[in-house]
This record gives sequence, C-alpha cells and structure tokens, in this order.
Amino acid sequence: MMNLGLDKFTKKDLPNLESKLTIAKFNLAKCDEDNYHKDLYSNHYERDVRRIEKLISLIHEDLEIEDYKSGLVLIDKKFVVSLIDNNWRVLNKNTWYKHRDIKHFVNNYIRKDTA
Repeated sequence: MMNLGLDKFTKKDLPNLESKLTIAKFNLAKCDEDNYHKDLYSNHYERDVRRIEKLISLIHEDLEIEDYKSGLVLIDKKFVVSLIDNNWRVLNKNTWYKHRDIKHFVNNYIRKDTA
C-alpha cells in the first residue's frame, strides 16, 4: 500500500485519507490517459484507490484499525483484512476467508464476535 505514514487509523485521519484518495484518482485518470494505446499496463493508482476507499469505509464503522503489513490492516487486534481483495483471516491463523462487503464482514464477524 502507498505509505500513509500511520500506524493506527481513526476518524481524525479521514481528511488526510480523502485528500490522498483525490490525488490517487487524479493520477489514475492520468495514467489511463497516458496508456490509452496499450492493451495491458499496470496502473498502481487503481489499486491505491481501492485500498484507500476500503480503509475509509472501515474507519466509518468505528473499529480499532492498525496497519499490519503491506496492504493489510489489523482490526480489533484480532482480524487481518486485505485492503485490495475481499479476504480476511484471524490473526496467527493461515486460513483466509472471503467476505462480500464491509457491512457484511463487520456485522457477521466482528460485531457477532464481540456480542
């Protein structure tokens, strides 16, 4: 993931993330325009946009979110969530699971676990 320079993410970080999202969307469009003539090209800004959008949606759910490894975040010190894919796992376990969207994941796994 692009280096956001943060270890924990809170609602106070939303303006910073939203500005980074705006910049990434601008760079995404520029990269698409620069490579319109190519059939295949890598656009890492597209991946950055998806990661930042998912991180923002996780922050809106009022969860304790920490940076874990590249492209992964640790939620409530128990769940490791991929920001690029719809994958998650329990910390220190190797089995990855799929989730539909953030609301489904939070309601069925995180909130259910704490209830």
